[in-house]
Amino acid sequence: MAVNIDNSVLKIIVKDLEDFLFDKARKADISKGFDEPLLFVVDHVEVKPFTLNLKWLFVKYSSERSEYLERFLLRVFEIGKKGYAEEIFGNALDFFDRVEDVFEDIRAIKPLKYGSSYMVFESFNGESFMSSTFPYDKKLELAGLALSVFHGVGIEQNNPEMEEKRVVETLKPLPLSGEEKLDLKRLFDGFIFNIAKSYGSVVSFNNFTSTNLFFELLPEEEERAIVWLVSSENFNPFVKSCRLEDIATFFIKQVIQEFKSGNINLSRTKQDLNWFLRGYNRFLDDMSSTRIEEFYEGSLPLEFHIAIEVLKNPENIVPNQLQDTITFVKRLLKERPLKSDY
Repeated sequence: MAVNIDNSVLKIIVKDLEDFLFDKARKADISKGFDEPLLFVVDHVEVKPFTLNLKWLFVKYSSERSEYLERFLLRVFEIGKKGYAEEIFGNALDFFDRVEDVFEDIRAIKPLKYGSSYMVFESFNGESFMSSTFPYDKKLELAGLALSVFHGVGIEQNNPEMEEKRVVETLKPLPLSGEEKLDLKRLFDGFIFNIAKSYGSVVSFNNFTSTNLFFELLPEEEERAIVWLVSSENFNPFVKSCRLEDIATFFIKQVIQEFKSGNINLSRTKQDLNWFLRGYNRFLDDMSSTRIEEFYEGSLPLEFHIAIEVLKNPENIVPNQLQDTITFVKRLLKERPLKSDY
């Protein structure tokens, strides 16, 4: 559910940012050869929607001699239990430390200020995945690279008990007979057997989507862009999962859209996945001469994670027709259309 922000909270946010803005205005004026400014005024504030709980915050401010406009990313959330805001701010700082200065052109957006129902990230230059004019295939490649930088090169065995628990919890609420659930469980179990012998466990990004990515184009280098990553509100540095779970989350909407359009072979997703994994493996190869395929027994069990995501929200496939969703999931797990030559 989207969280709105009222004017009283907005005033508090701007007040929190005044020292930061004044310092930027002071440095900018001095760099232009002006004397250090004595006067600082916030002239205008505007909030524009971006995603469900992320918004753009535009602040126009001025010194005696210059006017400036700053754009911040603003995350708003429901006021949670005591210490919740501090916790997610601390987690966002941990995220920043994991990504920043690890690999050229992959950067994290640093959290700057927080309150009981909001967090403000430092301003940055970059456009969203959808609005950026950088070539689509290159954006996919850089998305894979960015996620790989976050995941790192550590090698840790997957947790099959955790994956089995995910399957059971996903199947439990579905209005299916015991026999139908058992049929699905058997299909999932075949994947769990291979996952148990794999080494793809990492700290989870938790809800990695295109909305976590921003691209800053470099005019002097047409083939290059800086990627800015913003953490998920649900990121927890102590929660681990299979590398492929984050990748599945990135592609789940595309899989559903492609299936609903009649392309049950998922050829477009398969093509895009190849670009994504090219970027993902670029970091692994540069840092440790490995590839994601080397962490897994057999082929990458991506369909396992996509099937779980589909069953969590079966209405996304065909509203009020659960059996069509089950048929799609069974076909996904049996035929494995994303299993390929990547």
